[in-house]
Amino acid sequence: MTASDADLIIVHQIRAKVDPYAKNEAFKCSNADVFKWKHLGNILAEKFGFEENVKMMKGKMWGMWR
Repeated sequence: MTASDADLIIVHQIRAKVDPYAKNEAFKCSNADVFKWKHLGNILAEKFGFEENVKMMKGKMWGMWR
């Protein structure tokens, strides 16, 4: 999963619209932050007081998710 800052995207969109050299060009706008759900899930669990997802998904029932 990647994430981009909304302010960064809008600046690029405006520049692509008003810059004559940007005409008929393709752009990819990302600030290249990459997240893995297993890491993000643990951060969210800590913030909201839930059990970490890795601990919750241990055992026979959740074996396929390891």
